[in-house]
Amino acid sequence: MSIPDFAANEGLASFGFPWHGLFVAPIDGPSYVQLPSGRLIFSDMFRAQIGSNTYLVDLGLPEPATQPDDPEASLWNTFIGSAEFISPTSGLHVWGATEVVRRVRTSAGFNTPVISVTNYPAAGGRAVRVRANVHAYPSPQMEVHLPAAELGGLVEKYSIQRLLDVTPDGRRWIIALQFTESYPTYPYAIRVEVTPDEGLGVIIEVAFSEDFDSMSARVLATFEDCRQGRNVTGQDGGELSQETLWLTRENGTSPWVEAGASEPPTPPYTSPSEGGEGPWKVGISSVTGTSTATASREVAASAWYTPEGVAEVVWLKVSTTKSVAVSAPTERTDVQQWWSPYVREYQYEAQVRFGSGAYQTFFSASHVEDKSPESTTYTSRFSSVDKTETQANLPVSGSDPRGELFYGTAGQTHDGAPLAFVIGSGRYTFRIHALHRSSNKVLSSVLQQSSDGFFGYAVGPAITPAGVDGGAVATGNLIPGHNRNAPDFDINLWNYHRTFANGAYNPVSGEVERQRLGGATFTWV
Repeated sequence: MSIPDFAANEGLASFGFPWHGLFVAPIDGPSYVQLPSGRLIFSDMFRAQIGSNTYLVDLGLPEPATQPDDPEASLWNTFIGSAEFISPTSGLHVWGATEVVRRVRTSAGFNTPVISVTNYPAAGGRAVRVRANVHAYPSPQMEVHLPAAELGGLVEKYSIQRLLDVTPDGRRWIIALQFTESYPTYPYAIRVEVTPDEGLGVIIEVAFSEDFDSMSARVLATFEDCRQGRNVTGQDGGELSQETLWLTRENGTSPWVEAGASEPPTPPYTSPSEGGEGPWKVGISSVTGTSTATASREVAASAWYTPEGVAEVVWLKVSTTKSVAVSAPTERTDVQQWWSPYVREYQYEAQVRFGSGAYQTFFSASHVEDKSPESTTYTSRFSSVDKTETQANLPVSGSDPRGELFYGTAGQTHDGAPLAFVIGSGRYTFRIHALHRSSNKVLSSVLQQSSDGFFGYAVGPAITPAGVDGGAVATGNLIPGHNRNAPDFDINLWNYHRTFANGAYNPVSGEVERQRLGGATFTWV
């Protein structure tokens, strides 16, 4: 009997689920499973509401033989379910199945474990309590405590539990406590601007005994590992030099002339504010020089089980360089105003390490602001996505020869190597989030960029259990239609791009499916 021929759920209850296809829920039209051959299997029983997170589940059923009339219709006793948080039901409903992610095989048959993780005040700081029981199974409620000393300074706000991974037999779970700022994502489809505290605060592993009548827990990554980081370095840049350029003018119709760093004598030169017919002098104070700040740190980004069943912590190393080079004020070509030319540069590099392995390249990005008196050129690079834009600098209103000048001798301050950052404001912004959780096993790098008449995203390389999935894809300009609060809001454009950065990993085959073009949602089955 072939997969499309199954009615209701009788056959599947006996044999299990197929794992070798991609379950796709388009924006329009029925959901389907796409097999490696390209064949599409449709069914009225497929549900469209799915998440991209993927967990391997073993139903404990005998492995059936391949169906003779249709080799691609082979059914297996392992499959991949999806659920973002530890919730009563799975986010994936294929052929009407519910709670499949949380069902485990015990001596009494299939039962559903319920796990709760609580962050509570204790001596010496915050502690964690893990409680679990198995529904419809005569095992006692299990409880274990992780003392504050093992959690590395965990703070109260990290109280939302997230399931990161689970072994196929359901006996070992990796769970994180996280903090999420509770403000809406509108008007933007993909949330890139995050707070410094946002993310995972601690990662723990819960292990059950063979028949789910006892359990233990251990810390895989402490609060310091997840938030402050290891091997933290930060070096501020040196100060800039204060200088003054003097200008002189013989009368109200003559041009201003550069007189150098030495103040012209009084008399005959006076300030224009004192009146008279000249000659006048004006001092243009600004700073010059270069300053460079650097920072680096390593943080625990996530964790999952290897194919061998080993709990593996994923480490991210971020290195940043902030620099500025300011030149002496120069005159504009259209009006007599002196501006400070400067170049601001920001370099961002992320590397990833799996368990105790060596660091490898994840992605890099840079942003350069090159300002001359007449124009400012913004050059940004995110992975393989580049963008250059030049904007005109309008003269400062008034007759004063002082234009836009660079003030303040303080050098560059290091930024602590953040996981998310924003550069610019107003006419040009450049935002990057290094750990956008496309799913539990696909951690993407995401760019959001906006300027005059432009708004768009790019999603770059992703961290997966198979390694770094490279490449980058950009949406292009999403204006008009991206802003939910604007009169030109386009719901179709919103629906297409709101899932732009999703992704799913197949723990059976090791395949990675990343959306990166918007539209449908999907997961593996």
